[in-house]
Amino acid sequence: MSANTQGVTDSKLMTFTEETAGTLTGKEGFLVELGTAEGSVKLLATAGNEIGTYEGRLDPDSNQVTISLLGGVGSQRYVAGGVIAKGAFVKGAVGGKVVSATSGRLLGRSITQGNTADGQRFLALGDVSDKS
Repeated sequence: MSANTQGVTDSKLMTFTEETAGTLTGKEGFLVELGTAEGSVKLLATAGNEIGTYEGRLDPDSNQVTISLLGGVGSQRYVAGGVIAKGAFVKGAVGGKVVSATSGRLLGRSITQGNTADGQRFLALGDVSDKS
């Protein structure tokens, strides 16, 4: 069933088709955006278009992937695109990582103890808001 015919979901997790097979391999925690085809996703190419983070593949031989949708209750796992201090607000960056931010489409606030280095996974409280 395609993503837009599933209706409202009461879960943060949703299944999509990978736009280009294999491009999300090893990208757990990276941001994704909607792909061109209905029900598809791809690695974030345009900051501000993020819909969630890549969580994994349903089956190693499948192009069906699980996405943790933004805006849900609880925390979200991200990959840092630079040093992010505990308590800092974050936003998406091209390539799917997140960076510290004070304006724009803020995705949440880091709750990982201490600073997070570039490429490290960390948790942020989900609080999608626009601080333009």
